[in-house]
Amino acid sequence: MLQFRWYSSGDGQTDVAQQPRQHIRHRMLYAAADPPMRVIVFIKSTADSEAGVMPGPELLGAMEQFNAALTEAGIMVDGNGIKPSSAGFRVRFDGESRILTQGPFGPVKELVAGYWIWQVRDMDEALEWVMRCPNPISLWT
Repeated sequence: MLQFRWYSSGDGQTDVAQQPRQHIRHRMLYAAADPPMRVIVFIKSTADSEAGVMPGPELLGAMEQFNAALTEAGIMVDGNGIKPSSAGFRVRFDGESRILTQGPFGPVKELVAGYWIWQVRDMDEALEWVMRCPNPISLWT
């Protein structure tokens, strides 16, 4: 069974797998046609997201509705926000050694604040969905 999770302003993590299984039926429709593909959609960081500032209620509400639509359509596989780079590390592999560098990292425009993993029929379907997405940058604060 696939586990679906998304950020919700109400209770943190919401487990959609506990809801009615109607969204699973949509996945099974793909079996009769071309096999589905998975895509990852990155949400770029902003100065606010790197400072640990949570999005405002307007963006949280819009994203919650969008995530619910993705789930109902059987598109959502996974998605979440990512902590600021100040809480992270980079690992450089060099032969047998591993070199760790602690954040923060920059520039902000090259960092990721969140992601979705979607299962779609093809890239056209992924692009249709991404065009419906609320703009996370303009609504951040």
